[in-house]
Amino acid sequence: HKSHAPCLGSHAMGAPKTKWSVEEEDALRAGVEKYGSGKWRFIQKDAYLSSVLHLRSNVDLKDKWRNMYPGEYSLGRADSEYDSEEEPPARRARARAPAKPAKAPKP
Repeated sequence: HKSHAPCLGSHAMGAPKTKWSVEEEDALRAGVEKYGSGKWRFIQKDAYLSSVLHLRSNVDLKDKWRNMYPGEYSLGRADSEYDSEEEPPARRARARAPAKPAKAPKP
C-alpha cells in the first residue's frame, strides 16, 4: 500500500490551499495596521494590498490573522469572517433587549 502525501483540503469553491508567501503575510499585516483587525473586505479592496492578496478570500485573511496572532482573538471581538461594520445575524439577535412581558390591561 502506497503512502500518500497528506491532503491540505480545499476551499468551498474547490481551489486548493496554497502556502502563504512572505509578501502575502506582510500585506496582511500592513492591511490590519491600516484598517484594523476585522476589516477584511477593506483590506481586500485596497489598491496595493489587493494586488498581493488577490487569491485570498476574506475568510482566508481572518483565518491567517488568527493563526499568526492568536492573542488578538482571545478578546473575542475580531474573530469574525464579517467586517466589523457588518454585524452577523446571531450577534445582532443577542444584542437586542429581551422582550418585555405584555402588561395586563387595567380593569
